[in-house]
Amino acid sequence: MILCGDIGGTKALLAIANTGNDSDSGERVTLHFQRRYACADYNDFAPLLAEFFAEASAAGMAPTQIIGGCLAVAGPVEEDGHRARLTNLPWHIDATALAA
Repeated sequence: MILCGDIGGTKALLAIANTGNDSDSGERVTLHFQRRYACADYNDFAPLLAEFFAEASAAGMAPTQIIGGCLAVAGPVEEDGHRARLTNLPWHIDATALAA
């Protein structure tokens, strides 16, 4: 399972998905759980992600099943590629902290 997300200044779209092979077209992605959140309802990304994981767990998608992922963020990414600062929110997202 992978965590997928699009984190913008207005909304965050998060999903748990997996990839597989389709005999006709090759690689495919299957979404197993997805949610949309209003970013203004959260003071940082961590509480939003915690709520997503709680809802996913209640639906049978335990975060422990996630082995990787990708988040698209609306803002600059640090040179090391591990941290981002959102342009229209006072949020910082740290990949190392998320992985933990």
